[in-house]
Amino acid sequence: MVFNNLLLGAVCFFAMLTLDYMIKNSDILEKRMKKYFRLTILFIMLVVCAEAGTTVAETLPANYRLFHILCNVVGFSLSPVVPLLLACAFCNRYTSFWSWSALPAFINIVFTVISPLTGSIFTVSAQNDYARGNWYFVYVFSYLAEALFLFYESYISLRRYQNKNRNTLLALIAFLAVGTSLQLVFPQVHTTWLCVTLALPIYYSYFCELSEKHDVLTELFNRRAYECELQELEKKPEACIILLDVDDFKKINDTKGHQYGDLCLHALGEEIKEAFQAVGRCYRIGGDEFCVISEYRLSEWELNNVIKDFDQKLGASVRHNLPLPTVSVGYSFYKKEQGAVSAAVQAADRKLYENKRAKRQLKEQKVNS
Repeated sequence: MVFNNLLLGAVCFFAMLTLDYMIKNSDILEKRMKKYFRLTILFIMLVVCAEAGTTVAETLPANYRLFHILCNVVGFSLSPVVPLLLACAFCNRYTSFWSWSALPAFINIVFTVISPLTGSIFTVSAQNDYARGNWYFVYVFSYLAEALFLFYESYISLRRYQNKNRNTLLALIAFLAVGTSLQLVFPQVHTTWLCVTLALPIYYSYFCELSEKHDVLTELFNRRAYECELQELEKKPEACIILLDVDDFKKINDTKGHQYGDLCLHALGEEIKEAFQAVGRCYRIGGDEFCVISEYRLSEWELNNVIKDFDQKLGASVRHNLPLPTVSVGYSFYKKEQGAVSAAVQAADRKLYENKRAKRQLKEQKVNS
């Protein structure tokens, strides 16, 4: 049994080393996410080593009691810090809630460090026998609180990715919850860190996929995600395709500079997401071109109301003391029995440029009058 647990710990340890190497050389993850992913891996390896140490220490004579105590202190102290660090990888908000989130882990560290004297979290007898302490629930509460913080931050971060693959994240959360709960109920079943070790590469691959299809400047999905979505639409019975194009964007870059142009695109991305993400997913498909793909059964009247609200909010929006540029919109409704998705995209594109020409003509009439 001891050999099996040690072998399992060794597998987890080397799996984390491999993942750390992959993350270190990753060109996809943001610097902040990479830093906290690697810190999480370091703490997991420390906890795995501590758990392996306690497994061995339990079989040793009484003169190894201090080693047994040290392994328990390290394991119990660092375990709740692991979900906290992983949550920090996704948390981009420096709020009071974020700072208070570390409190359960800190309380657990205090109770754990004094356990050799008070027996609060655990006890190791003079005969080197381990037992849970009367305040063991502090450790359980701390771990669960930090796990909930991780789940919360993971779910909040999905809004950044417009809830893409939300069910995958929920399944991952359920997997972690079940694996952790088993060892809390049955201490001899070493499932917690095996589950955490398996879950971390899944977290990594999950957010790598989302990041790879994410436009950094506008925080919308990028052209690659758009092309993949169009392929998926061929299997769907119907959808709505909405194309958006910034008016006279070249003039903005030429007169106010590319830096201001980038600020405009970022602000427009926020406005587009706020206006349209309730009806579909938003994409940046070119320099100043955007698209919204909706699989909801929208009526033309409902869609026109959404576009009208978008135009009104855009007209009233001011960023850096300058108004945002106007945006032309065109849309079409795709139905599988009526033609290919590409035909629907072309129809939306034609309508967009009709809208753009009408705006230009109206502007010229105002200037001439």
